[in-house]
Amino acid sequence: MNNSANQEEEPREIANLKKRIKDLELCNLQLDNKLDIFQRRLIALTNLLDNIERSLWWRFLRFYQTLLNKVIPTTCSLRAYYDRLILWEQAFFSKTFPRLTFYELIYCNDNSYEKPYQRWISLFEPKTRDLKKQKLYHFSYNPLISIVMPIYKPPLKYLKKAIDSVINQTYSNWELCIANASPEDMELSVFLNELTSKDGRVKIVNLESNLGISNNTNKAISITNGQYIGFLDQDDELALFALHEVVKVLNIKKDVQVLYSDEDKITEEGKRFDPFMKPDFSLSLLECINYITHFVIVRRDIGDSLNWLRSEFDGSQDYDLLLQLALATNDFYHIDKVLYHWRIIEGSAAGDPTAKLFAHSAAISAIDDYALAHKIPYKVVKDDTSGLIYMNYPVTDQGISIVIANKDKAEYLSPCVHSLITNYDLHYLEIIIVDHDSNETDTKKLYAELAATFPNQIRIVAYSGEFNYSILNNLGVQHARHENLLFLNNDTKVISNNFLKELTAINQQADVGAIGPLLLYKNDSVQSAGLALINKNPHIISFAQGSCVDDEGYKNLLKYRREVSALTGACLMTKRSVFFDSGKFDTSFASDFNDVEYCLRLRFKGYKIVWTPFARGYHYESISRASLNSSSTQLKSAADLNNLMRRWPQYFQTNDPYLPHLSKLSYL
Repeated sequence: MNNSANQEEEPREIANLKKRIKDLELCNLQLDNKLDIFQRRLIALTNLLDNIERSLWWRFLRFYQTLLNKVIPTTCSLRAYYDRLILWEQAFFSKTFPRLTFYELIYCNDNSYEKPYQRWISLFEPKTRDLKKQKLYHFSYNPLISIVMPIYKPPLKYLKKAIDSVINQTYSNWELCIANASPEDMELSVFLNELTSKDGRVKIVNLESNLGISNNTNKAISITNGQYIGFLDQDDELALFALHEVVKVLNIKKDVQVLYSDEDKITEEGKRFDPFMKPDFSLSLLECINYITHFVIVRRDIGDSLNWLRSEFDGSQDYDLLLQLALATNDFYHIDKVLYHWRIIEGSAAGDPTAKLFAHSAAISAIDDYALAHKIPYKVVKDDTSGLIYMNYPVTDQGISIVIANKDKAEYLSPCVHSLITNYDLHYLEIIIVDHDSNETDTKKLYAELAATFPNQIRIVAYSGEFNYSILNNLGVQHARHENLLFLNNDTKVISNNFLKELTAINQQADVGAIGPLLLYKNDSVQSAGLALINKNPHIISFAQGSCVDDEGYKNLLKYRREVSALTGACLMTKRSVFFDSGKFDTSFASDFNDVEYCLRLRFKGYKIVWTPFARGYHYESISRASLNSSSTQLKSAADLNNLMRRWPQYFQTNDPYLPHLSKLSYL
């Protein structure tokens, strides 16, 4: 008996230990996520402080403070009256202009959204005096940064500019390692020899012949000594403060594996244009396209473990390296400053992407190789018409529970339900309609027809009381049987054949918390393509809303799967286990932002929020609800937004990480 009891007790103890390990792993994930948020906030605040201290206002105030202390010292009785006056002014302005920050007073003194990029540069990038200060700045951690540059028959004019952009960096602990694949060019050799004699930080390795871009680059890497390796093309330029910004991050996040920055293009004459304000690291987007490109800095040890660039992917060797790095680590850090200038010259990919068509073929090969390295056997899809590359993931658990909150409007609910039924295998589908006091005859008739025709797939759950979207959907989930949960508005309609398969396949990835589709208005313009959180006069907007469905969006972001900050609850899929573990929808958000709050909660727990253009549907914009323009509705919405910002302030204090251009380009 004792042996039997012990045998029963042992599996129970093992199960408890496994549960404890799982709980600790989740706790560790949450702590890592908190640490990352705090580190990013610290970097953002450091950048904000730098901007303020560079401003004319700040220098004037410092001068004024010095003058004030001399004219009215703190020991003078008049100073007390002066201080009271200042406090009264501060109280007055804080009440009159509650959202007008000091940052906006300095930079945003008009409402124009037509400022040219040159104006943006003058506002947000260091001036000459700031660069001089950076040269005198001492970091506590000063890693050696190795910049590698493979060169082959370079235009000497642009090569000199590229090299000068490294030599003139405000951070001095660097080395420039050049692999010269044109040893027969005597003028080039003389120039390089003079360069190394003037500055010992410049190192040259002369190759016997051109070995190809990957092998040439690897030869340059072989003579480096830095803890971090950065990549620079022979005719491009670095911003003079690029390495300063890199080391600023490394002093806060010393163990980061990969860093990358924003970039722009530069003409032969040196004029900068077409800035690319990139998203933070998004594996979903990287699996479709190399959006990172330049400026990339890689920690030496992880690069060495991958043997750096692979020559079989020449043309997209940088993309292959990023994919291999993504297999090895998710520790990518985005420096949201323009640190790289991509030169446009005749035949360059910057000026004409068709100039190097072979790069597309190499990119497909890199994605194929990346796919093979995964244990999940997903398939790489190539669209020959658009040149699009993306992955079809397998659906491992086909069961889907769809929750639809509804009040009357049978003319919309009926096509919504039938579009779902014709889109998926009924054996794996259930639809739970949570009815909120419907009283129209057509609605009751539709319910009866659906229940009779699809008794195993459709159930009607009644709810009475004041409208509360969160309560309605939480009630529906209590009746759900499947792990894949889809929350759907009654005013939606599926229009793509693989709608439910696409959502389900992405939803089943362990690190995905929620997935949403491309939603369109009935005129085929974009209704929702992911939500962005804007920190300037804080609000939430839908990316590319109102644009044509055939538009590509900013930097083609409407074409690819990608991570977003939040999704609309009009169509949102999540896992049942994740939903309950995260606390369901918060019922204090009765009508607005319950979907956003849920997404932010998932992000805080370390989950990804993904949007996909490969599932499409119509959304007729809350037809069954009261007028969205009524004053009472707007007041409730404003109150919900304030509640959301109080609960998750960290997500409103910086630019949106996945659509930062929506904040940054508003200054252009």
